[in-house]
Parts: sequence; structure tokens; C-alpha cells
Amino acid sequence: MDPIMGGIDTELAKKEEEYYARIGFHRNNVYKAFVNLIKNPASNIMIYDKPVYLIADKVEPDVRNHDMSKYSDEEFYPYRLKWFPTAKEKIRLDNDEEFAKKMMDDFELAWKHHEKNNDHHPQYWCLDKDGEPTEPRDMSIVAMLHMICDWEGMSMEVGGCTKDWWVANREDKSKYMTDNTLKFVDMIISQLPDIKYPVNKNGG
Repeated sequence: MDPIMGGIDTELAKKEEEYYARIGFHRNNVYKAFVNLIKNPASNIMIYDKPVYLIADKVEPDVRNHDMSKYSDEEFYPYRLKWFPTAKEKIRLDNDEEFAKKMMDDFELAWKHHEKNNDHHPQYWCLDKDGEPTEPRDMSIVAMLHMICDWEGMSMEVGGCTKDWWVANREDKSKYMTDNTLKFVDMIISQLPDIKYPVNKNGG
């Protein structure tokens, strides 16, 4: 509701629709990455001397449910304000330090909620049942393959090559991974096709 004019804030509704579409766009790209890299019988990726497509049916349910927590109240509204603010919100974020700080605090809480509820993030495997940090645990094979599909899906959106992204981000991500997880991820990344995607602006 528009607090000044009353009725529905049409720009806010539009921004919520845009963010909703953005989530769907990303989820669709992650599924495309899964089909190309894992489900495809022509994929050259091998896991312990067996073709990866042999376990595609174990990975697919997780990929189909990718990032569903982003639709939750805990994540949707803080993420929307962070990435898709209205003009009024943008002005307030630029000029009201308290409002901007609350936005970032809420965003951090949303990100922690996302980590706690999505096992394709390595941080999930470093949390105990109450969401407190612990030593990393080995990620499951399904979670690791899902994670790599997520990265490939992001490459489809922002452009570039997932292999290059991994080289640039390996040190930071490895803080949340065991040696076993890191070795598996390195093995799969080394087998990815050398595709450099253009930037795809269709998702916003």
C-alpha cells in the first residue's frame, strides 16, 4: 500500500513482479545447466569412472527445487529491497543511514536463512542444527553437482566461463569446504566445457 496516496503502490508491485521473474529466470538457467552438464547422455563428465548422467535422477529433484526459499517471507522482501528498490526506496537508502543499515541487516539475515536452508551452498555444511558455524563437513555428491549447476547458471546470466569463475573464487569458497569436497569440485570443474557465455540481460 502507498502510505501517502493510499491504495496499491504500483511501482512496488512492479518491482516485486520483477524480482519474482528474476528468481524464475535464475532457476530456469540452473535447470538448463543441469540438463546440459548432467542429464545429457552426451556429457563428457565422469564421476569415479562412471558417466555423470547415471546419477542424474538423484540430482534432478534438488535442481527442480532450486532456491525455493527465495520465495519465503524471510528472503523475498529483504532481497527485493536490496536488488530491486523502488525510486522512493532508492532515495531513502541513499539519504537515510538508519534505513540503509536496517536494509543491510535484514539482507544479512535473509542470506543466513538461505544458507541454512539450501545444501547446495557449502556454508550449509558448516552450520549446526541451530545455524551456528562449525567445522566444514563433506558435501554430498548431489549437493556438489547442484552447486556447480548453480554456478553454471549464473555464468549464463552474468557472462563468462564457470571454469574462470572458479579460478578467481576458489580460495574464498574453499574456506567452507573439506579437502574431500574441494577435490571433488576441482575434478568436476576440470571437466566442464570451456564455454564463455555472453551477458544475458533477459532476467533483469
